[in-house]
Amino acid sequence: MKKTLKKLLRLLALGAILLAPSAFADDDDDEDVAEGKDMRPIVSIDVANIKNKTDNPRANFQALIDRLNHELVQSGIYQVLNMEDFEKTLVDSEKFAVAADDGGTKTAISSPAFYIRMTVTTYGFSNEKTRDFYNVAERGDYVATVELILNLVNARTATTMASKNISATSVATNTAYQGQRKIGNYSEQALQAACKSACQKIVRELVRYTPFYVLDVEGNQVVTDIPPSVGKVGDYFDVYKPGKKIRNRRTGKVTQKETKITSIRLTSVGEDSSNGEIIYQPTSPVTNKCILRPVPRQAQTAPQPGNPAAPF
Repeated sequence: MKKTLKKLLRLLALGAILLAPSAFADDDDDEDVAEGKDMRPIVSIDVANIKNKTDNPRANFQALIDRLNHELVQSGIYQVLNMEDFEKTLVDSEKFAVAADDGGTKTAISSPAFYIRMTVTTYGFSNEKTRDFYNVAERGDYVATVELILNLVNARTATTMASKNISATSVATNTAYQGQRKIGNYSEQALQAACKSACQKIVRELVRYTPFYVLDVEGNQVVTDIPPSVGKVGDYFDVYKPGKKIRNRRTGKVTQKETKITSIRLTSVGEDSSNGEIIYQPTSPVTNKCILRPVPRQAQTAPQPGNPAAPF
């Protein structure tokens, strides 16, 4: 009886071990992935140095500044800092060191930082009122225009990366019939819409100089950090392999060579990561050190490879 009871207990113990979740768990699934530093590019609007070249020397650009701050934050791509905090951050070089997911080994990739500087040439609105032939209805058109020269400055090297003319126009209209009176701040409505359009164009220009990264590769499937504000399903991105750093003998500035090795097409887009597929055989292996840059919207057709597509 005792022997039978011992055998039964042993069987029960063995069954408990075999049925335990850890017995079937994959070791890879149990590995904890530690949270890292926020390595999004850092950007700041140089508010104190906005140049006023409009015909109104007392023009207030606060609506433009607030809207640009909002668009930058909403993009989810950048860390938006005021100038004081920005200057403090620039002193800390560790803020720009990107560590690969390989136990902390540093890669050659670094997080960029930008100043946004603006020279505003047109900022305001005009209005015009017209009556119909029968003098029954009165139409008011409020046209707001924002024009500026945008300068994107690399904060680490103090060099201007891009200079571009930004222009946006918006129209607000109201129509009142005889005996009717419409009350509304249509001029402000038009100006806010023009500011929004101009700021969206500024962010799109900034994205052109913002690198995105390959997070993981398996076969011809690539995981990236491209956010929904930048890429949609079906969009194409070129993949670049970072090369050696080159110093310009004339200016002394150091730039890193980038070589295009293939292109990807996004197949799904998420808040934290997006998936894509390599559309033709890379000229060099795609790794998590590679950089992604968007193909311009007007060129959003399947890029033509140098070699025919090959299986992976």
